[in-house]
Amino acid sequence: MIVFSKVEAKKYLINNPFTSRTYINLWISIFKQKIQPLKFNSFNPVHFVKSKIPYVYKNVGGNLVNGIYYRTNPEEKDYRKKVFFIRDVPSYFGISKSYDNSGSLKLRSIPQYKGLLADMRSFENVNSYLNSIVSARRLRYYRKCQKRLENSFNITYHFYQEDTDRKKHTQIINSYHKLMNKRYQEKGEQLLDGNILSKKFFKELSFKLLKEKKGVFIVICDNNEPICISFSYILNELLIASRIVFDTDYRKFGLGHIELKTLLEWSYKQQIKIVDFSKLEYAYKHKWCNHVYRFEFHFWYDSKSLLATLISWILASFYKALQYLRNYNLHHLAHKIKHLPKRKKQTYQTKSSINIISHYQITEELEKVNTAHYYNKDLKQSINDILYLKQKKLSEIELYKCKNRSDRFSMLIR
Repeated sequence: MIVFSKVEAKKYLINNPFTSRTYINLWISIFKQKIQPLKFNSFNPVHFVKSKIPYVYKNVGGNLVNGIYYRTNPEEKDYRKKVFFIRDVPSYFGISKSYDNSGSLKLRSIPQYKGLLADMRSFENVNSYLNSIVSARRLRYYRKCQKRLENSFNITYHFYQEDTDRKKHTQIINSYHKLMNKRYQEKGEQLLDGNILSKKFFKELSFKLLKEKKGVFIVICDNNEPICISFSYILNELLIASRIVFDTDYRKFGLGHIELKTLLEWSYKQQIKIVDFSKLEYAYKHKWCNHVYRFEFHFWYDSKSLLATLISWILASFYKALQYLRNYNLHHLAHKIKHLPKRKKQTYQTKSSINIISHYQITEELEKVNTAHYYNKDLKQSINDILYLKQKKLSEIELYKCKNRSDRFSMLIR
């Protein structure tokens, strides 16, 4: 497991967006409008808000942070009779391993979600890195998918940073939420960050970080319509790819893999040689990473206070139990049960079918229709799958509808 040295980690103390004044002020203004953030000299540069639990203070940002780094100052005494809960600290910063727990300020560190990281520092170029983690056969397959995508559609790649204006940024955000909502609707699940405040926070934060050169949107478009969007935080030579979403109608082309490959190539060109793919352990992410780490929940407490010691033990035990459920995938079972009614509804939805025909199979029962109309309506994924297999463009097909069956279509490939 990778662990940064203190010298390496120090670089992320100043430029970490999750402890920046921009992040703190924005989070407070949206989620805690009437509360002032609290600063304790025992922790630098983390800010806190008071929890509903007495004597407990939580880091600003809550579960919306993607990697906090901080330093402790045990010689300060403002931690007395208190408990401090700091979420989502990557294990590669080495805070829990390097801290001397001999003083009265003590730490309970609870490993939580797995994180994935690509460390390219020892490679002379990005291709050397890719060749080291992906088999030659698999890499040829990914390149074939990208080539077929670019041959079948009018594909363009866009990298949005500090020169992005508010209008373009709003368009990107709207497209992001459109793709995210579509993906969750298909799964019959509720979007976790779909509430209005979370959307507002992401919109305002991403725009501010773009202007501060601490963020980047990478967007893949088909005819100027976004089909894959990622937003990443930039911390010197570390990039945190926290949000990636793609149009599931293009899934045959492996859009997720194309986006990650593009992200790694862009990062290396920018002299960013460590890419953290953060939480959400999707299988396709594993193929592009060479390190697995853990996010840790840190519970700091005054060991001379019996009450603080007891509260920290209860909180740490609770999250330790949650992680136990994750280790045995029991949380996935609960997740499936929760969304089962919605998924059953989707199971019985009628889907249109497409049959590939030749010229002599065109009969009076078939009516030629506007391909673009039905493509954008409800046949997109089916047509895209065929375009991938046949290596054709959308302009090279004709679509026919069965007069007697509204859900039956035929396709003529020119």
